Amino acid sequence: MVWLSLILVQLAGSMFDAIQNYDFKSFLHYIEFWTAVAFVYCAIGVYQNYASMALTIRWRRWMTDHFLQRWLGDKTFYYWQIAGQSTDNPDQRISEDIRDFIGTNDGSSGATRSLPACFRILQP
Repeated sequence: MVWLSLILVQLAGSMFDAIQNYDFKSFLHYIEFWTAVAFVYCAIGVYQNYASMALTIRWRRWMTDHFLQRWLGDKTFYYWQIAGQSTDNPDQRISEDIRDFIGTNDGSSGATRSLPACFRILQP
């Protein structure tokens, strides 16, 4: 992506040079090439965003299933109630902690930003 950005900037500079020199034929050549490079740049950006979102969804689904199985497996939830250590809405808390751990909706990586959420999830 950085390489394509560099090419777009260089082509824009060449287009403005052609405009400054009143070279219409050269300007049309650069605008055609710039359009093709911009299309490739946009296509790669869209695919990159799609792949990132798909990975995030799959990772959240797997982690949610895994931790809910750990919470509900072996009747752990009921043992906590008998011991008097009840928790409000543990399934929602697990889901929210995983959401915070994996990332936010703006695409930033939450795994490095909210590492404490990992420790909240792992606490019994």
